[in-house]
This record gives sequence, C-alpha cells and structure tokens, in this order.
Amino acid sequence: MVLSLLSAKNKVGNLVIEDHVIRYVELKQTNPMVVSKKKEHYLPAGLVEEGRIIDPASLSLILDECISDWGIKGTKVRFIVPNSVVVVRTQKLERALAEDEIRSYLYLEMGSSIHLPFENASFDFVVKSQTEEETEIILFAAPELLIQEYVEVLEKSKLKPIAADIAALSLYRLCFYEDRVKPDAHQMLVQFDLFSVNVSIFHQHQPLFARSIPLDFVKSDWSINVNDEETDFHYSEGKEQYLFGLEDVYQEFKRILDFYRFSYQDGEKLINDILLTGEHPFLEEIASHVEERLTIPVDTFSLSASRSQIDTYVQPRYYVPLGLGLKGVL
Repeated sequence: MVLSLLSAKNKVGNLVIEDHVIRYVELKQTNPMVVSKKKEHYLPAGLVEEGRIIDPASLSLILDECISDWGIKGTKVRFIVPNSVVVVRTQKLERALAEDEIRSYLYLEMGSSIHLPFENASFDFVVKSQTEEETEIILFAAPELLIQEYVEVLEKSKLKPIAADIAALSLYRLCFYEDRVKPDAHQMLVQFDLFSVNVSIFHQHQPLFARSIPLDFVKSDWSINVNDEETDFHYSEGKEQYLFGLEDVYQEFKRILDFYRFSYQDGEKLINDILLTGEHPFLEEIASHVEERLTIPVDTFSLSASRSQIDTYVQPRYYVPLGLGLKGVL
C-alpha cells in the first residue's frame, strides 16, 4: 500500500464557517486517512446569517482565538463556500468547445444568455458530455464578492486560503472513500444540519442538482453543550414538536424529486435512493419519516468503526471538512 503522507510544510487545513459554528479538520495522511486535528467553536447569533458575514470584526476576533488555541497560524486552508449561495446546474452550449473556449464563453454570456441569481459570479465547470453540435457542462457558481469577503477574513487572521469548494462535493468524496456511492444510480445526498438542509443529486459521479433549504428555527431554540469530544444538541420544545415542524421540508423534498425527474430526466429517471447525513441529533427519526413519505430507500451515512477506513472515530458534524481534505486526492 502506498501511503499518502502530508508533511508539516505541505499540510493543508480544511475549514467550514457556518452560521452557528467554525469547524476545522487537518489530515496527517490520506491513504489510509489519518486525522491529526478536528476542532470546532460555536458562534453567537448575528455574526454570520445564511452564509453571509454580518459582523466581520467580531468573526475575525473569534477566528484569531481559534487559530491561537488550535495552533494553526499561517496554515494553508481550503474553505467551503456557503451552501445558501451556491448554484449547481447543467448548462447546454450550442457548439463543441475546448475547455479554454468554454471559460471564455461563460465570461461573455454570464448575465446575458446565462442567468444567475447574483451578479459578478465566481464560477467553475466540468464537461458533462460533448458532441460536434453541442457541449453540456455542469456549472458551479457563487457570488464573487461573498467569496472575497471570506478570503479577507481568513487572511486577516493569518491563514492562507488556497482553494474554495462546495459542501456537496466534499461529502460525496467522503462517501466515495467509504464505498457508499452508487454511480449508476440517481442518488440523492442530504446533509441535515441544525439550521439548514442541503440536498444534492449525483449520477455517474457528477453533481446534477443542489439546493439549500433553510430551516425555520433560530439559535435560541437549541442549547448546545460541549464536553471534550462530545457535543449534545437539545431542542427547547422537545423532539416530537420539532419533528412535527419538518413536514414542509418533506414536501420540499417531493418537489425536488418531481423537478429533477421532469426537468432533468424528461420524466424517465427516478431517484433510486437517498443517503442522509449531518450534525442533526434526530437523524434516525428523520430518515424513517423521509422514507415513509417518499417511499424511497433511505440510508444514514456514518463512519462505522467496523468498516471505515479512517483510523479514529469522527463525528458526523465533521464530515464536510473531512471530505474537503480529500480534494485533489479523489
């Protein structure tokens, strides 16, 4: 077996900043995967809202404290672009184009024939298929200004941002690493967190769809108790009341399934199964409810010690930065 070792000089940290938390994972090696650091710090309300930095000064102060406590000053980092602003979609171009021509074409057409819900997009793409008459790509886009705001906050705190990625791809890498993906199927990956649900659909290892669904709960609804490696989430009004409030989310899942079937697959292809993960404490109950309402097999994804290739137990809330650590490896 070839070991993929990361020297101290070449180490890269993997960072996620969400509305309620900062999480960081560092890998010692990737094959087999060895986690050298996993850290988190929960944020007060009002610093980050729906992925947008509201109070950069306060966020920088907290980030400075984390960097000092975690011993990562000057570290190169990858970071996740907030789910709420990411656009993932297929886009057909009218002729066969080389990769550099595609990028030039997108720069020219962005905002005219290619419409996005924001201006001045930062984007990337992969070619999905190509004929002599047509090129179909998968387009990834996010507001350039928002990404730059994250870069500035990280650089101000003496980190060195080197790459940005999206959570759906990071989670998929981890699922692939654990041999949990089904490339021939149309597989829906659901990340269920405290304040948002992030849905993506993959086929043949390609992300064809992504959407972030905000949850109608506020931070004060949850108490978060951190004790060493364990973090407990408690909902103020109880589990039953919380689960009752998710019916709108399940209805949104149905709309996504219909949209994917008829807009992407001409009514012919259905989602074969759903892989559910996330930090949510009620994940097992949610999985049961989703399977019951959608009549599609639902499996929860967690790194089982019995079959995982990862040397230490990693809690589901770290899966996104963990998968981010596989960027460029898988």
